[in-house]
Amino acid sequence: MLSTASAVTWLAALVAATGASHAAMPTTSSDGLLAALRTQAGAQMRRAQVELYCDHPARALVAIRRAVEQLEIPSDLVASVELATLERAAWHVRRHETSAAVAALDLAMTRLSA
Repeated sequence: MLSTASAVTWLAALVAATGASHAAMPTTSSDGLLAALRTQAGAQMRRAQVELYCDHPARALVAIRRAVEQLEIPSDLVASVELATLERAAWHVRRHETSAAVAALDLAMTRLSA
């Protein structure tokens, strides 16, 4: 399990690598860290939907994997239902079931923002 300090350090490296704004990154609170990770995961889910709409299933899977990675970091803070919904979306993408994949992503984003 990551300590808050090491999780923030890891998040800082990830944010820098993805080109996100360093100024928006939380520095002390695990609630802030969770919010930042959820925001990034939501952005990846939206990216996955766009890739599906553009008929790029491989890119959609990459975005879904990145969203899962964002949500797995503080694994003790995230509901497993969100991760299961993302896995279901990936399953549908691999089977070329775009509508079902988009619906699963919608559900995951709804649960993420709840």
